[in-house]
Amino acid sequence: MNDINSRQPRDLTDPENNLELYLVFLSLCHTIIIDARSGKFNASSPDELALVNAAKQFGYEFVGKDGDEVCTIK
Repeated sequence: MNDINSRQPRDLTDPENNLELYLVFLSLCHTIIIDARSGKFNASSPDELALVNAAKQFGYEFVGKDGDEVCTIK
């Protein structure tokens, strides 16, 4: 398995990279909004918040959406 903390491009269709692909989806596929004043996540459910926080712990932090609804992770 590849180093999950490495930011080198990978073929995410390769089954060996399934964990990384899963973490990318966790960090992007949700309805969380970041409060502009406090910077805290506003989630529709505690489960959704827990999944996004888990992805963050593994290095896939959701940082927001732009005006075109494009999500960004770091």
